[in-house]
Amino acid sequence: MVILIAMFLPGQGVEAIQSYVHSWWPWPSSGLASSKLPIDKVVHTFLFFLCAILFIRGWRVFRQHWYLVLLYLIILGILTEWLQQYVPGRSKSLGDLLADGVGVVAGVVLALAYLRRRRT
Repeated sequence: MVILIAMFLPGQGVEAIQSYVHSWWPWPSSGLASSKLPIDKVVHTFLFFLCAILFIRGWRVFRQHWYLVLLYLIILGILTEWLQQYVPGRSKSLGDLLADGVGVVAGVVLALAYLRRRRT
């Protein structure tokens, strides 16, 4: 639910959160803003990475049918990107969708590798 709320925050809400984070961030925000790191894509990747890990670790059925996690979360990514065009200050983005997909695949691979390693 937290992830869905974050995906549908209006643009002003996202800016308010960024301002808050910069207020306690230990490094100068000017260095972060001028860096080449696309923070938006990193956040998308991390959120979907976390979702994939939680699906695989939380429900045993998805350990056997991991491809369903890929399918469900890719559909969720497509749906959230499409719906974001209707949220004030937000827009749909193919780059965000690709970041979502990278996070899903990385999360599934890491969770399955962890579970296999733990079994041996």
